[in-house]
Amino acid sequence: MKTVHQLPDHFREIARRLPQVQASAAQDLATRLEERGQTNFRSRLRSRSGRALASITGTMTQRSEVIEVALTAGEKGALDYVRTLEGPNPGGGGVTVIRPVNAEFLTIPVGPVLTGAGVARYKSPRTDPEVVRVVINRERTKGVMLGRNGEVRWALTKGPIVIKGRRFLGDAWDALIRDFPALLERDMAETVEGVLRG
Repeated sequence: MKTVHQLPDHFREIARRLPQVQASAAQDLATRLEERGQTNFRSRLRSRSGRALASITGTMTQRSEVIEVALTAGEKGALDYVRTLEGPNPGGGGVTVIRPVNAEFLTIPVGPVLTGAGVARYKSPRTDPEVVRVVINRERTKGVMLGRNGEVRWALTKGPIVIKGRRFLGDAWDALIRDFPALLERDMAETVEGVLRG
């Protein structure tokens, strides 16, 4: 049986353990966010490269007494299109409008240029060794780039192309963040109960 004299020791022990409980709960949230974000990505988009899926990461960082949880995709510029697919609005959604900037046309890989995952085998038509001919319509609004056997390898358009945001990250965040206070409260209650029983 606990006595009143033991309470200060218990309170000190609880205070010592609570930051660990908070950090553990935040790490658990980051892991669950990553899993949900990747699940949303797979279910809302055609199969993409493994790099695109792997770029979706949940992280927990702790600096002093501040714990930060983040869910990101396509970081460090390597996979900018992943963030484009999420959408431009904070939390995802909205639309992204793509227009040609340094060229007359936007180039879109099609057919044999695409891998089974739907990703271009070449960075641009200039690096595609099979392109031998370009056909553009009279209005100069669209066209195609043909390969050696006459197959269409790249589509050309003046644009703009509008991409609707898929919110695979935003929806993961919205779905899980609501549950976090209850999970943290449960973990803290278990810690307090464990100290008082111990």
